[in-house]
Amino acid sequence: METQSARWKRFTGRSRPYVWMLRFMKPYGGILLLLVVCSLLMGLGELAIPKMIGIIIDRIIPANDLRSLNRLLLVLSAVIVVMLALTAGRNLLERRMKEYCSRDLQLLSFRQLRRLGYAYFENTPSGETLNLLRADVSAVQELYRHHIPNMQSRGMFIVLCIGLMLSLSIALTLVSLGAFLIYYFIGPALDRKTGLHRREASDRDNDYQKQIYDTVSAIAEVKAYGAERWVFQEIDRKYQAYSRQWLKMLAYLYRSESFRHFSHYVGAAILFIAGGFEIRHGRVMIGEFITFLLYYYSMMGFMQAFFGSVTEQRMMMVQVDRLHRFIHLEPEVRETASPVHLEGIRGEIAFEHVSFSYLDGTPVLRDFHLTVRPGERVAFVGESGSGKTTVLKLLNRFYDPQEGRILLDGVPIRSLSLQQLRESMGYVFQETYLFGSTIRDNILFGNPQAAEEEVMAAARHAAAHSFIEQLPDDYSTWIGERGVKLSGGQKQRISVARMLLKRPPIVLLDEATSSLDRENELEIVRSLKALQGATVMTVAHRLSTIRDYDRIVVMEQGSIVEIGSWDELMQRRGALYELWKGSDEYEAG
Repeated sequence: METQSARWKRFTGRSRPYVWMLRFMKPYGGILLLLVVCSLLMGLGELAIPKMIGIIIDRIIPANDLRSLNRLLLVLSAVIVVMLALTAGRNLLERRMKEYCSRDLQLLSFRQLRRLGYAYFENTPSGETLNLLRADVSAVQELYRHHIPNMQSRGMFIVLCIGLMLSLSIALTLVSLGAFLIYYFIGPALDRKTGLHRREASDRDNDYQKQIYDTVSAIAEVKAYGAERWVFQEIDRKYQAYSRQWLKMLAYLYRSESFRHFSHYVGAAILFIAGGFEIRHGRVMIGEFITFLLYYYSMMGFMQAFFGSVTEQRMMMVQVDRLHRFIHLEPEVRETASPVHLEGIRGEIAFEHVSFSYLDGTPVLRDFHLTVRPGERVAFVGESGSGKTTVLKLLNRFYDPQEGRILLDGVPIRSLSLQQLRESMGYVFQETYLFGSTIRDNILFGNPQAAEEEVMAAARHAAAHSFIEQLPDDYSTWIGERGVKLSGGQKQRISVARMLLKRPPIVLLDEATSSLDRENELEIVRSLKALQGATVMTVAHRLSTIRDYDRIVVMEQGSIVEIGSWDELMQRRGALYELWKGSDEYEAG
């Protein structure tokens, strides 16, 4: 049996995301206070109208007091004018509160996205992240824009209604509240079922949105393989799963609403019977009973809206919880609170007994030890999975090693700010990403302040200027999303050009020329010499392009098995020689 402390712990665990969400309203406490005051005054004004109706029925009409009637109508007109002014003021305050809180949530989500490290993006599908920022953030914003303000105003109306009903008849108030108890015995079970199916529907919707994103992103492959039918069958299957779950949720939601209305009408029927009994015995006047009925219908209407908002929020808690967990994710790579600042980076890099494994626990680097001198050019070669790319990722602090440390100019890179560390490096990935903009904009990404002449010079060094000049708008040519209008080799050359424009003291190339022909690849390799004094670390694709490197590091299963210059390693006839013999370049002569 669940203990009291266990139930309390479960309750606080469930309520924590909601409390976190409410904290976004804290900076705007003044606006919230004014909202409460406006709602209170509007409630008093609105609920004064039934009271006036009761007075007219019980006192003014029997006495035929036209003077009092005119005076009361004048007061009623003034109340309506004041209520209209209060409504305008409350709407303005609500709009400000909604937009301020929504803005803060949106900004916090993007700050968190920026704060999270490379590991998060490598292990989380892009479609899932986009759906979170689109659907989940929008759902939470809807709470600020609709549900929370309405709950606050309706809650105050309910309290005022009950207070005024008690002032008229305690007995009738207890009878009317019995209608709510009728709903309370069955309604929460229906609400729980609604929330459960909403959670399942949200998960199915997440799968559906990811499938759409994957399909659009891979549309070229889909068409090339003629897989449109299979892909759209997958989309339809996931949509059908989402649709079935959503319909189940709606079924329970409408049952809950129907039962809520049923309890409302049952309560009204009982109230008429009890009211007739009270009137016959002279405990309630006819006008008072009519006033009471108006309060009852107002209260039940507000209660239905209030608990409808509670149910909606309960269903939205799936998305609130998901966003709460996202915002509170801690990046695997954390920046030090008091970073060391290096004045003038020389480019000396040292790996000291570094060991590293990814989430699956398989060792990728084992006691890796290497020192790269400033201005030295070092190439990493080896079979796939030997840890070459991981060396570059660790140096850029995409991940941190489990053992050992990495130093830059004698300072552990964990002691440096991520901004200075990454600004000191030019990283060219094997899978090039280009923005859906012009060629000029993509090159300027390396150095937004660069002049036009510098952009063109970087393109020449990257063997890109010649093909850019042949395009319809040369450097102003729009290249499509992810550079879809360019070939793989052209995209790589643009990527190299923006790295050269940055002119970093450290250059990291991860098979950055794998899509180029031999002539263009050799031209880019020669252009790297333009970065005088830069330390270059390359994961090599073609062995012939690294012949003139200062040192070549041959890796196997996360360890260095051989290191030296090209001539030294060839004379040794070891691991590099075997790789060379097995390559297409060796067979080509």
